[in-house]
This record gives sequence, C-alpha cells and structure tokens, in this order.
Amino acid sequence: MRTEIAGLNVQVLQDTAGAPTAAVILCHGFGAPGDDLVGLAGELVAKQPSLAGARFFFPAAPLSLGGFGWGDSRAWWMIDLPTVARLQQGDPHALREFRKVEPEGMPQARNVFKRLVLDVATQTGLPMKQVVLGGFSQGAMLATDVALRLEEAPGGLAVEFHGFDGGHGIAPEIPAKLAAFLARVTR
Repeated sequence: MRTEIAGLNVQVLQDTAGAPTAAVILCHGFGAPGDDLVGLAGELVAKQPSLAGARFFFPAAPLSLGGFGWGDSRAWWMIDLPTVARLQQGDPHALREFRKVEPEGMPQARNVFKRLVLDVATQTGLPMKQVVLGGFSQGAMLATDVALRLEEAPGGLAVEFHGFDGGHGIAPEIPAKLAAFLARVTR
C-alpha cells in the first residue's frame, strides 16, 4: 500500500492483518528510488519470523533527481559532488572538512523525517521503543541523526554506511539505551 505521511510518499507493508507489533522505517540512499529497500521486508521476516507482525515503512526522499537524467531516483538532500570526488581520491583535508559541515538541506530532511517517525508512532499506536529506524548510505545518515535527536529513543537503529558518508564519526554519540547495528561497506 502507498500512502502519504508527513508529506512523503511512503510504501507500507505488513505480512499479517491487524495492529502491528512494531514499526520499521527504512530510508533509501542518495540516487535510489523510494522503493529501493522494499525487498528487505520479506528478507527480514524470513530471517526473524517474529517480525511478521511488524509494519514496514519505506519513505521516498523528497527530492527527485529525474531532472538530472537519473530516472526515478531520489535524494534526502543534494550532495556536493565536487567534494565527493575529492574524497574518493583520498584527500585527507577534504575528509576532515566534510565531517565538520552539516550538508545543506539536511535540516529540512531531518524535520520531515522526524515528523514521519512521530506520525508513524501515533498512527500505529506504538510506543517509540517498538519503532526501529534504519537506512542505507544517505538514508542511514538521516535515520541516525533523527534517532539521536528524538526525545524518546527508538527501539533500535539499523544502518549501513557506504564509504565515507560520515557514519564513522557517530558511534560514540549513540547512547547506551539505543540498540544499534552499524555497518560500513567498503570496496
């Protein structure tokens, strides 16, 4: 089922009928379509059958990259591609500077995603401890950022960073009360 939550187009899946036992909100990365991670719901339920009662939410990022010739790809905020090119070449100065600066557009993405998380908790009637946030790459950055800023910590955080997305600097900030799985993909 597709719906709109907090102004975002969201694909919603649940294997069982009735009220959900948990909410899992997964954010795609830069350049991926909004339904990029939808296939994970079935995989997660197959690996952990207790998730069959969970309701999965897959929000599409607000920015379309179609105007750049990237089809139905989306972004939570635009990426500074010249800086990314310098980072990929191993420029240590660029990496230090990259980690200091909040990406332009991230505050807006944070606000809309935080509203979505709170709306999901309200609509499902679930306490925050039964809401899990996650994502890949840019979506992982956003999910982590929001998880650390919520008044009440979510039940978990599952994120996978790619390369230098900035994720390696956040682990010390994760409070002990937040169950988190962080992975970093390397080539």
